[in-house]
Amino acid sequence: MSWGGNANWATILTSYAGTAKNAIYFQQTLNESPSKSIESTRELFEAADATSVITEMRVFQSVAPDADTQATCTANGYPWYQCNHLAFNGEQRFVNRWIPSAIEFMARQGVK
Repeated sequence: MSWGGNANWATILTSYAGTAKNAIYFQQTLNESPSKSIESTRELFEAADATSVITEMRVFQSVAPDADTQATCTANGYPWYQCNHLAFNGEQRFVNRWIPSAIEFMARQGVK
């Protein structure tokens, strides 16, 4: 989300992803990127996937922040994509969408 519109972050994160030594789980909604695409996350996934580590990427449906999250975003001047990111990671109705796959991924890697 935060690196989608920033070439420096994209280069740095992609470089680090390409040297990963541990399993990596990527996730994103369809509407939490400044570019309105999943390409920034896909680039990181592909860099990590080219290594010998286990990688997984999940893309979830778009989200719409509830009134409380939107009010927080508006009060703090957050852009729309950051507000969507906050909703996806903070509102229980959206967390319920992704938490099972994240827990499952961690369990397959031996994390208890």
